[in-house]
Amino acid sequence: MVDASVATLLMRVAHGSPLPSRIVSFAAAVTVTWLINWRLAFAGGSTLPANAEYAGYFAIQLMGAAISLGVFMLCLRERPRMVGWPAIPLAAGSAVALLFNFTLSRTTLYSARDAR
Repeated sequence: MVDASVATLLMRVAHGSPLPSRIVSFAAAVTVTWLINWRLAFAGGSTLPANAEYAGYFAIQLMGAAISLGVFMLCLRERPRMVGWPAIPLAAGSAVALLFNFTLSRTTLYSARDAR
């Protein structure tokens, strides 16, 4: 919701270009999800300083975004008819990236025993 809201605000209201708007909206969404995870999902799970934890989390999210885009494009290449149904490859990419992001976050930034 944060990603879509910020992108829409920047593109429609501020008449921003799509790529810069998406970069800003992605950064805003990652920041919000990190804050939620920091407070709820993985509270107390990291021994890193907050800025180092945030940097690691952001890097993992960037890798997840690349995976999501890769799966999306692979689906479209293998099944060209999905071009008319972009939510399907988008959901596939998002699901794979979600598993990747969670697994890598849990095993690198946060200890499994402290995760809620």
